Amino acid sequence: MSIKTKRSAGSIDLTRRGAIALAAAGILAITCPDNVYAVTVQNAAPNSNWNSGKTAQELWDAAILEATAADEPIIEGKTCRQTEIIPYSSVSARATANISVMGQPDVVSAIAVYDTSTDALGNKIVTTLHDTWLTLTAGSVINSTYSYTRIDGGRTLAINYTASFKSYLGFTQSYTLYAEFYYNGKGNLRVS
Repeated sequence: MSIKTKRSAGSIDLTRRGAIALAAAGILAITCPDNVYAVTVQNAAPNSNWNSGKTAQELWDAAILEATAADEPIIEGKTCRQTEIIPYSSVSARATANISVMGQPDVVSAIAVYDTSTDALGNKIVTTLHDTWLTLTAGSVINSTYSYTRIDGGRTLAINYTASFKSYLGFTQSYTLYAEFYYNGKGNLRVS
């Protein structure tokens, strides 16, 4: 069976299968959330230093100064490991960045699992970091360590990573990475 549609410039032949596919695509376009087709964009950072063009180390140094002024503890030298079981009440956030390991392109992801709460003023804050780790899309992480603190009145978890990556061709390269994870589960990652 064929459906004929008249147009001023001619006619279009549409099979039953084509008509069903067209109807299904229309229904999906109407019912799907907008973010299914959206491109990934940088999350808005409450920290004004994020968009300053600073390196990962400069951002971490600024976070240390802010945390020290706010009397927040700075935990240093922890080894990254991947959590097998994530507590139901915890936030699991991911921040990604494009990198090149000895010329081979890759994507690095920083994942953090943490709890959030509400402070005395009703503001959402990050409370406890359970775990954090790094992954590569094509290569692998040889070793990585991290240090972390809270900034922005507890609304942001700032993590500084030092890591060595192995490309899919076997070459290795070391990086300094700085990630900010927010109380709402979003995050940003800077690699240098």
